[in-house]
Amino acid sequence: MVGLRLRDRDAIVTDDKMIFRVYGHSHPPEAYICDPEYAPASIYKSRDSRAYRAKGNQVYYKFYSDEGLRFVQQKYPQHTVWYKPLKKRLVGVKKEQIIETRQPEKTFQSLLEKHSTDTLLNALRTLFHLLQQRSSLVKTSFGVFGSLLHDFYHPSFQTLT
Repeated sequence: MVGLRLRDRDAIVTDDKMIFRVYGHSHPPEAYICDPEYAPASIYKSRDSRAYRAKGNQVYYKFYSDEGLRFVQQKYPQHTVWYKPLKKRLVGVKKEQIIETRQPEKTFQSLLEKHSTDTLLNALRTLFHLLQQRSSLVKTSFGVFGSLLHDFYHPSFQTLT
């Protein structure tokens, strides 16, 4: 992905389908320092009942606490990069490992335009309209993260077990 410029909180999907969140603004030239967010069920299964995420046949598990860091360090060291300022290896994704990126602002705008009556999207629209009426913020000032960004949220906010 030549010329790729990601920002803090943008998401990266890797060639092994792991989902990472870009962390911070300072990165090695050919990689991004990241926080592991989700892993597909084909490579990871969490014991935490809050971790399950699904959309159709696509099943992911969210990492909580330091689960993701430990998982990457132990099983996927290819998702670590040398970070010269700290003189150590950190969780990160090399640009050639990236198959897709997702930007919170773009997804937020598409969710606002989506013709859906699910509870979560209605709440999102209501909150945005309240904020818009009471501030000078514009639509491009907002973004979504987590399950909303990756389109495997539960429409009624409930944690699935």
